[in-house]
Amino acid sequence: MNQITHHDFGLFETELLSVDFISFNIKRITPQQITRLASYFQNLGFNSYQKQLDSNQSRQDINNNNSFYNQFEVYFIMKIPYQKEIIQLQFPGVSGKQFYKLIKQRAIQWKKFPNPLIQFRL
Repeated sequence: MNQITHHDFGLFETELLSVDFISFNIKRITPQQITRLASYFQNLGFNSYQKQLDSNQSRQDINNNNSFYNQFEVYFIMKIPYQKEIIQLQFPGVSGKQFYKLIKQRAIQWKKFPNPLIQFRL
């Protein structure tokens, strides 16, 4: 994976980039921090779900109160093979496109993320 920070997204503005999936890794955070981050995503129009592994089909709602109007989703993947101290956030399909759009609009408040971003994957 490429080492990319959120500052690098400005470089994509002139490219005709079509994003269909975004994921990034953060250092493991507490359940309370996950709930706060899920609330932040809910305010941006994303429902949040937790999965133990990326390959799991089952998911658990995180703080999706009154959010049936939200069109987008983010997955908190709790176990990453070979990475014990990492949680992965995934924005699949149209959710990835929406998150990328928010990044380009500088609408993401990166300070809401409790730990530094480790890796982005487009």
